[in-house]
Amino acid sequence: MASGLQIEVVPFGPDAQVADAAVRAALGHSAVRGEIEDVEHRVLSVRPVGDADAEPSTAVEATVYDYTNERALVVEVPRELRHGGRLACAEEAADHDVAGPAGFRI
Repeated sequence: MASGLQIEVVPFGPDAQVADAAVRAALGHSAVRGEIEDVEHRVLSVRPVGDADAEPSTAVEATVYDYTNERALVVEVPRELRHGGRLACAEEAADHDVAGPAGFRI
């Protein structure tokens, strides 16, 4: 049965290549590197920062899980980071219901 319902998908935020480059730059930044340098970690998520109704996002937020210290770091990464921009990094309490290093739930 055709219902006549149509859905339009509209892109939001930076494209995947821009977000990936921003996160790679953030992981190399001294503030983040100092937090994850000698620990087992993984980037769990990357999402655009901003309101879908506003102008295109100029930043992405990456969540990095530190398995060694059982904590998550949330890093807000401006696209301008590669050109000397500043980033924000905050620690969040670990939720023990996250994927382990091998991808298993712990």
